Amino acid sequence: MHDIVTGKTSVEDARRTYAEVLSAYTLGRSAPYAERLQFDPPQGGTDDPDKPNIAGPLAHQAVEKVKDVLSGWGTSWSRRPGVLRNDLMPTLSP
Repeated sequence: MHDIVTGKTSVEDARRTYAEVLSAYTLGRSAPYAERLQFDPPQGGTDDPDKPNIAGPLAHQAVEKVKDVLSGWGTSWSRRPGVLRNDLMPTLSP
């Protein structure tokens, strides 16, 4: 991937190299690309600037789930159509 991004190789050449390296590695032969990084990774400035946004929706869904349970909807596995619900499952008699 690094070689493609930096322009050192093309996608087609990378695919060929991958097949060759995988074959060599599988057979216990020297395969530098499979054994170690072929570049020096940066030592800083690699923090992910993305901000997670799951907390709000997760809290909202948790509140709604509690409301479902308190109102009686919580006795089923799911309210979603097409999903099996335990209160709709047939009872097996001996």
